[in-house]
Amino acid sequence: MYAHNFFVGTPLKKVDVAIVEQVGDARLILDMARCADPRLASLEVVSPRRLRTALRRYVASDAVARTAPIPEAPIGANLAMIAALVGLSEVENKILSFFIVLDRCEALGELVGLFGAVSVAQAHSAVGVATGCPTPEVRAALSPNGRLLRSGLLSQPDYPDDLRECFVCKDGLADLLSLPDLTAATFIHTFLPEVRPTTMGLEDFAEISAEVELAGTILRAALAQRKPGVNVLLYGPTGTGKTTLATVLARESGGRLLLTGGEDDTGERSIASQRISSLLLGQRLLGGGRDLLLFDEIEDLFEWAPPSMFGVEGRAKSAMSKQWFNALLETNPVPTFWITNRVEGIDAAFLRRFTYAIEVASPGPRQRARVLARHLGEANPLPPEDAAAIALRFDASPGQFATAIDTAQLIAADGKPSRDSIERLLAPIDKLVSGREAPPREDFDARVFRLDGLRATEDLARLGDRLAAWKGSAGLTVLLHGEPGTGKSEFGRYLAHRMGRPLVYRRVSDCISKWVGESEKLIAAAFTEAARDGAVLVFDEADSFLRSREGASQGWEVTQVNEFLQQLESFRGVVVCTTNLLTTLDPASLRRFIFKVGFRFSGPEEARALFAVLLTPLLAAPATPEEERLYTEFTARTDKLAPGDFAAVARRFRALGERVSVAECIAALTAEVALKRARPAAGFSR
Repeated sequence: MYAHNFFVGTPLKKVDVAIVEQVGDARLILDMARCADPRLASLEVVSPRRLRTALRRYVASDAVARTAPIPEAPIGANLAMIAALVGLSEVENKILSFFIVLDRCEALGELVGLFGAVSVAQAHSAVGVATGCPTPEVRAALSPNGRLLRSGLLSQPDYPDDLRECFVCKDGLADLLSLPDLTAATFIHTFLPEVRPTTMGLEDFAEISAEVELAGTILRAALAQRKPGVNVLLYGPTGTGKTTLATVLARESGGRLLLTGGEDDTGERSIASQRISSLLLGQRLLGGGRDLLLFDEIEDLFEWAPPSMFGVEGRAKSAMSKQWFNALLETNPVPTFWITNRVEGIDAAFLRRFTYAIEVASPGPRQRARVLARHLGEANPLPPEDAAAIALRFDASPGQFATAIDTAQLIAADGKPSRDSIERLLAPIDKLVSGREAPPREDFDARVFRLDGLRATEDLARLGDRLAAWKGSAGLTVLLHGEPGTGKSEFGRYLAHRMGRPLVYRRVSDCISKWVGESEKLIAAAFTEAARDGAVLVFDEADSFLRSREGASQGWEVTQVNEFLQQLESFRGVVVCTTNLLTTLDPASLRRFIFKVGFRFSGPEEARALFAVLLTPLLAAPATPEEERLYTEFTARTDKLAPGDFAAVARRFRALGERVSVAECIAALTAEVALKRARPAAGFSR
């Protein structure tokens, strides 16, 4: 019927030579010619002249457009159900039926392809001819504000090649209509599947509890009052729990969360244009209920220009009409979550239209520890200090924790995961995800730490007590300076332990990037993480961020110091910086530290305390009075002994797994000191 109407109602009826020559690509034309001349049916090859004659006879005998028949079951009944669900008019239903047939009928597509490239106006006219509907009504039905496009059942590509691509059916719609038992619920679930529930709750987002609470209030009010134009943007790096947060907020708001666009037959997420069409369908069908929608990966709606190596920010170019997208964000009847991994470069005109936005940063150690404990469950508890240490060391997603715990249970003889096995399983995956090695264990062990083993210019015990009594009215800055191995970093960890706060630990390598401007972002991120977690922030060997700007040869060196000092000035938490190079620091940086503590090499008293806590447990037998005398003489004559030497010797003996004597300890410590004496001086030698 559609082929007949095209042939008698469009320029195809001229039956020119070009059309005849292309008949191999338009089997329906040959079928019509055979209707006029049945003898053609027995011929494998039809001459152009004979075909032209038969086609003219066909047009002369039946030049009246035909009425579209009712589609066969179950397609007809399913179309009627969808038309009623969406609220389509008779004309809109006829147009949708035509595009369904065009999508499924290859022969009709070949015929339509003979039109070549057509304008939108020509497409309206052609659809009117095919369906028997007046062109003005077709134009209205296929307008951007018409129900067919507004519902997402049809979409309008930007650069169509021919009539087949001027308007296209939603992916999967034609196949869905062929189901004999299609229901409204199945139709909706196909394009708007329900997001899987989660066991996580509001307590797992305690670091952003204020933002989450406000978002929940907005959503509950929007559902109760049926307020249009409510859109919540969740943004942050991959794996931070944005979808989980949307699921929790929907559940706590008493709503059902549906995903715009499911997966295709290969399990891949549907493309952005199809997710948009599902979003439009959901907005059309679900307004006024208790449903919420989730549109994931909105960055797919934009074309990204990457940042240059000279610090120029990447920009996002939208493939959509700005006016159309803004109107969508202002009028959508169903509250919608929008999720993206990055907002940098997105036009502010888009961002301003969101009702509310929450940055979902990488979960802090406390949140990760809670997630870890939940996955371990009551049957497989770890000591709290072990769970906290894993959470501090690995910036892993809940899924990574779950996989590591399951695998650790699998390989454990007793089926109970251990800290060591979990960390060994997390380490390589963490490296794949982050691109760098997992940091070494940084957990503070009070059993092997003694303040009287450190020698400093301040009373360290009193300093720890003063910081522990700090109420947080203003920021605290501490500079620990001195020779390598004198215990500066370990004292920074002790301060976090003494204050009962988490530790955020950064080396220079953690905050340095080859990209211009990226190091400043990493510095700022460290301060942000510490502020969010209420943590003590320790920068180890912070010389690179505190060096004098007078000798800087590159602009980026100055900007890094400026960024660090600005963050230090405005931070309201506790920052500890360690350095071996006090004389190279910028004078302005020194003024920003409230406490400046110098660490010295160990004297006899400190050496005795360090031996007791680190080496005595490794002795084969208790030290004799003679051995104690020898050790006292050794410490009295050794002027460059440091806590780091004792730690290095203890690690070596523990690795060998052997019990040792006091003499062996003295020999090993002597070797460590000798290495420092042999180290060449920095700078030019005479």
